Amino acid sequence: MKITKKGFTLAELLIVIAVICIIAAVMIPVITGVLNKTSEQTDDVTASLYSSIMQQFAGEKAGEAMLYPALSTTGQNSEYSVLYEKSGKGMFPGYNILEYDNDEDIYAAIRREAIIAIKAFSEAKTLDGYYVPAPTKESYQYVYYYLTGAVRIENENTKTPVSKTNVENGIVNTEDYWVYLSRDGGSGEAAINTENGKGLVFIQVRQYGTDKLLDDVTVKLNIGSETMSAVTGNNGTVGFSGINIGSVFVQAEKLGAISFPDSRFYDETGEIRVKNGGYIGDSAANPYVITLKMGTLGSLGFYRRTHTWDGASWSVSDVYITQDVGITSAFTVDASRDTGFARDETYYTNAAYQSGRQELLTTDGKFLLYGPYNLKITASGFRDYTEAVRSKVYGIDNYNNGGAGDYPDAGEPYEYPIIMKRPQNTGAVNGVINWERSQQPLAGTSSDPGTWLSGHTNYTVYTRVKMVNKVTGNAYYSAYFTVTASGSYPYTVSGLPDGKYEIYLETPYGNAGQLKSDSLPDEVVIDGTEVVVNGRVYYSDVGTGSAFTTVTYDSRGNYDPIPGAKVRFTRLGITSYSLFTTDDNGQCTLSDAKRGFYQVTVTVPDYIGSDSYTYKIFIDGTENLVIRLPIAQINVSGTIYGYKPSGTAMDKSGSFEGLSLKFIRYNSSGTKEYSSVSATVNTTGLNATYSVDIVPGMYKISTQVTCYLDYSGANVLRNYKTTSIFNFSLTVDGNNITCHPGAKITWKQDGSYHWQECSKCGTVFNKAAHKYSAWIASGATGCYRYCTEKNCNRQLDPVTPHNYVYSASGSYASTCVTNGNRHYNCSRCAYGIDEVIAKSGHNFGFWSSDNDSTHSRYCRNSGCGASETQAHNFGSWYWTSTQIQMSSDGSYCYSTGTQRADCLDCGYYKLNSPKVAHAIECYMMRNYVNSSLYYNMPVIYFEAYFRTSGGRTYMRLGDFLSYSGRQVYTPINPNNGGYGFTSYFTTRSQSLYAKSAIFSGTGHSHYVSCSNTPVINGVTHYCYAPINHYDNPLRSSNNCGCRNKPLGYVVTASGSEIKPALNPAWESPYAKYGR
Repeated sequence: MKITKKGFTLAELLIVIAVICIIAAVMIPVITGVLNKTSEQTDDVTASLYSSIMQQFAGEKAGEAMLYPALSTTGQNSEYSVLYEKSGKGMFPGYNILEYDNDEDIYAAIRREAIIAIKAFSEAKTLDGYYVPAPTKESYQYVYYYLTGAVRIENENTKTPVSKTNVENGIVNTEDYWVYLSRDGGSGEAAINTENGKGLVFIQVRQYGTDKLLDDVTVKLNIGSETMSAVTGNNGTVGFSGINIGSVFVQAEKLGAISFPDSRFYDETGEIRVKNGGYIGDSAANPYVITLKMGTLGSLGFYRRTHTWDGASWSVSDVYITQDVGITSAFTVDASRDTGFARDETYYTNAAYQSGRQELLTTDGKFLLYGPYNLKITASGFRDYTEAVRSKVYGIDNYNNGGAGDYPDAGEPYEYPIIMKRPQNTGAVNGVINWERSQQPLAGTSSDPGTWLSGHTNYTVYTRVKMVNKVTGNAYYSAYFTVTASGSYPYTVSGLPDGKYEIYLETPYGNAGQLKSDSLPDEVVIDGTEVVVNGRVYYSDVGTGSAFTTVTYDSRGNYDPIPGAKVRFTRLGITSYSLFTTDDNGQCTLSDAKRGFYQVTVTVPDYIGSDSYTYKIFIDGTENLVIRLPIAQINVSGTIYGYKPSGTAMDKSGSFEGLSLKFIRYNSSGTKEYSSVSATVNTTGLNATYSVDIVPGMYKISTQVTCYLDYSGANVLRNYKTTSIFNFSLTVDGNNITCHPGAKITWKQDGSYHWQECSKCGTVFNKAAHKYSAWIASGATGCYRYCTEKNCNRQLDPVTPHNYVYSASGSYASTCVTNGNRHYNCSRCAYGIDEVIAKSGHNFGFWSSDNDSTHSRYCRNSGCGASETQAHNFGSWYWTSTQIQMSSDGSYCYSTGTQRADCLDCGYYKLNSPKVAHAIECYMMRNYVNSSLYYNMPVIYFEAYFRTSGGRTYMRLGDFLSYSGRQVYTPINPNNGGYGFTSYFTTRSQSLYAKSAIFSGTGHSHYVSCSNTPVINGVTHYCYAPINHYDNPLRSSNNCGCRNKPLGYVVTASGSEIKPALNPAWESPYAKYGR
């Protein structure tokens, strides 16, 4: 019978604590003594310390790793594992050293185990209350000999390494096995925590990984058949009393924790050995510590989700990912929520090894604390999975359903499914398309009987799946289907971005090359999950087309249409359409035909034969079919007989020369004409023969040849189906000369008649009597008449001499310079001749002067009036007078006399007076004159004279302040040489004074006059004519042409020179000319 006892109440726990305090007070001197022994330097140290440690450790599982933090705890060869293995088998630490192969290995193994022992017992409080201080960096001198339990001080330098051989042969004493433990160590007696055979058991529960004290943990203590239980409070500790000496077993449970013990997750067995001398759990200061692994009890399941379309509806299936791929599941604390005890945790899953699942409590110590997380799952070949989740007792959950999650009522551990998706832009759709019938393959060509029609030879169907993104319009395709005999065509469309798609078949079976079957979904969603779309194409899904068909002969029949042919279309898979009959154009049309492979059977009409021909085509839209039937030719030959217009047989060979014979093909009713075939004709004899190769059919015969009428039976429709002979005749056309060849028509004549005759067939046309023309001159010999028919032109008379008669028309008299003419004409033909009258020549009179340049003479013949004009023919000049004459016009100074020259032909003469030009004499510069005075005199002179440098008086200044006050010393009478001062102008110089330097504007710089003094009749004449300075003819750049001559000056009446009062701004004439 199992007895269950409850744990301490609060009052009981306080009593126990008080008892422990009393015991502790009693034990202080004992513990102090023990601690003091650590500094004693004796050769023998009580072995109880180490023996107790080793024994107690060997009795426990090596799961209390937290008590020995200096040990490595991961892997089978960790220091922690070695320590557990050695102590558990009572052979620590010299166990199994013989397995090494050499001395160095043995020695290294011993040293390694010594280091493990030092680390284990030097940095943590042992379970029985004793503490081994940490070793120093000095060499270790204290060793522990395990087999004898003796602890002695030994110097490592005194120990001799052992060899494997000596150990195996028993040469080495077991006392030589030494392990270096610590430099100090410790000694003392363990505390006694039992009384009256009863002990206390204190259990403390902490959270694995955080070492936090856990409350609300149910702790059970199994003592034989009895069970005691208690629940931890805030301090995470419960205590039990009255526990018999011996082994007891502890259990601990808490919601969300892995119950203790559990060999899958804990190394400890939960056994406590209650005994005298101290044990783990004997006091509140030395409790038995359980580290519960808290966290969600659920797991993650990694799935591929597949959406499958079966031709009518969608279904969804999830399958574990079991391929060899590493999956990383990173839980990061969601700091935006109340984090609680949550901490980051990451799991690494091999999907193949772990069958696509990940437990969140793992045997290697990983667990997920309760709280909010941001979950991110990554794996090669998949897109990242992210989700906000929270870790709960039985698994993780999301915040769906208003925050309640998908698993609000879970009462046991569950798996949280993770749907892993393909990376973006790698979406794929695959499936199988089943076709309506095997005779209409989705890939390849038809193998059914029949000859491929030209343009359809080995027509190959290419079909693939087409998917179009509804947003972008981008199209994606599968590979073209491969040939299969089953009618099932697997496919895959890959590389699809996420989105919504339309799915079609790109195939010639669809209208415009695109087929949308009712068995395919209206929309396919690509979101990274797997998508399978299976479909079937039914007969009703197939698009329609038409076949505009033309049936013709082949090249042997000039590709002429064949009307009346019977055409039947059969879609492979046994769908037969109505029988069609071709029209006069050889055409028929099949409309609204299902697309696909067809067998076309053509049967020729009766007028051709009874043969049938079978072809194969593919209709993938509007087809323009041309079927050229390979119908063999037949031969038709015969003889063509010729007849004259009189009805008698042709007796002239070659009359059929140039004969063209054609067989013209028609429809069966003779209303539609097609091409023609020319026969080979032989026309060398009296009759013609022919031969022609034609295809069977309906024909009319056409002939074309000069001389003969067309074949009278040309409009008769004849049917030729086999090789045959056909003879017929032609009659010469005696009424229509144009029917005969122009090259063969010749004109013939005799004395009375002319006519046309065909040299090819001998037929005569247009015979008539000659028609006389008018008389025609035959040159000067005479004249004759001829037949006016242009093709005859026969001369009807001999040449007769002309009969000449004088004609006033064409006759005229002669003149001085032209001949005259007398004209005669023939009275019959008007042929004419002329007789010349010689010209007389001119009769000119004497020359008479016309003007000072020419003279003329005139013809004296009656009615002539001809004249001649020539330039005068002057002789040499001779003097008629040498008297000097002063000039009266001022353009020159004087003339030296008169000369004469006479014309030698008519007596006209001309005169010439040689002239002497003015001589230039310059006077004072104008700088002497300003705007108020004519001369810049220091005082006013009422009489002053301008004189030249030679002393000639030229001008007298009066008392007037204007030009009119000047008196020019000039000849009073130009013709007699007298001169004196005058205030008026002479007739000779008045016109020039207006432009002279004296009386014109003041822009001139100085005065200029003529200085010639000719002697006339012994008298010296003075010219003094003002020389025109107009337009500056005598100066350039303010310099006169005579600038190097001395200028004149001004004097008084008595002859004294008047020097000007110079203005400093004016030019000084004295300084300029060196005066």
